[in-house]
Amino acid sequence: MERNHSVARSTTHASGSTGADGDLGRGIRVALAALSAGAASLHFAVMGEHFREYWLFGLFFVVTAWLQLGWAAGVLRSSSRSLLLGGAVGNALVVTIWAVSRALGLPVGPHRGVPEAMSFIDVLSTVFELIIIGGVFALLRFRVGSRSAPPRLTQGIAASTVLVVVGLSSAGLVSASEGHGHPAPNHDDAHHSSDNDSGGPKVHTLTLEDGGSLRAYLDPPAAGRSGVHSTFFDSNGDELPVRSVEVKATSPRGDSSELETTRFSPGHFVSDVVLTAGQWTFSVRARTTSGDVVKFQFRDEIMRS
Repeated sequence: MERNHSVARSTTHASGSTGADGDLGRGIRVALAALSAGAASLHFAVMGEHFREYWLFGLFFVVTAWLQLGWAAGVLRSSSRSLLLGGAVGNALVVTIWAVSRALGLPVGPHRGVPEAMSFIDVLSTVFELIIIGGVFALLRFRVGSRSAPPRLTQGIAASTVLVVVGLSSAGLVSASEGHGHPAPNHDDAHHSSDNDSGGPKVHTLTLEDGGSLRAYLDPPAAGRSGVHSTFFDSNGDELPVRSVEVKATSPRGDSSELETTRFSPGHFVSDVVLTAGQWTFSVRARTTSGDVVKFQFRDEIMRS
């Protein structure tokens, strides 16, 4: 009897079972899957802006989001030790990169060594990832998943986690569409002026609440090929690094199009446009390194050449 018990213990240990396939373990794995899917959705939501900022950042977000989504599907089906451990290590790597970007700034990209401000959506995804790491640790180290538990408890853990993740992820997606949870300055919060006394291009200036400014102008301001220059400055007059800029042009006929925009320096962007005679309207939408969204619209009258 004792010998058979020992053999059974040995066989269980050799099989590499994590103990995450018990009643409680299944509930925890559902919760971990929900958290991973939630983190993936948040990364999908912001990958476009990160591609516009720097291709490597965008690629990182795409790969991370798909891996988190795949891990969520996998952990629902399997309690494999290697799968659980891989998820914990992967999420720990993502959290480490996020912490470095906020504390010291990343060593690559257009803003090398410039720390980024924290915002709701990135803090939320990091919290999800930290909980995943903790949950995996509890399963592997303390084998809590092997413990028996009433069905109501395991179902409650799974259902409540799913509901909380869905709710918080929805709030995060809304904040992403509005600028990472930071309010966007509008024309009531800022001062817009135009100046071409120097005889050069007409410069349109948006003065922001913090004393910084966005200056935009056409060069050359004439029919034909031209460029919409958008340059950001801080309150000291120094160029202010900006994460991304999008410019939309509306022609005198009312046709609107997104312009191809190139970064010339951390805070200076140029958008290509072919101008015709008449009044043009330009809408600039920029995202700062702190996650704020700046919106600015100006008009220029283009004379016949």
